[in-house]
Amino acid sequence: MLLNLGQAVFARGDYIQAMAYSQQALQLCRQIGYRYALTTLLINLGGMATEQKDYAQAEAYLQEALEIARQMENRNRIGVSLVNLGAAAMEQGIYAQAEAYPARSAGNRPPDWAALALMWSASHKRQPRPQDATL
Repeated sequence: MLLNLGQAVFARGDYIQAMAYSQQALQLCRQIGYRYALTTLLINLGGMATEQKDYAQAEAYLQEALEIARQMENRNRIGVSLVNLGAAAMEQGIYAQAEAYPARSAGNRPPDWAALALMWSASHKRQPRPQDATL
């Protein structure tokens, strides 16, 4: 439930509350050892940190998600983690690294999906966000 609340308030632009809900959910998942939800939360937190331009924190969350996904041998979560790491690199203008991460995920998801995710990341970067608008 906290995971869903975090996503919902993040979508509304309330980053502080989204992080609070997500951090609470993260702590609970760690306590009970629910690794699948833990990877979901870490990926979401990585996205939130990327949105806030906290790239070091984004990479830390996403690398942890990737490590757990590899331990679980969950190809889907490995692919999602790699694509999100690529998106974070692209946001920073590190294009070689941005291309390398999704390419590594091609064995975990169909290559077309990885390419689409990278294109989404590029187009998402060009989209003005409401909080960036000036009057």
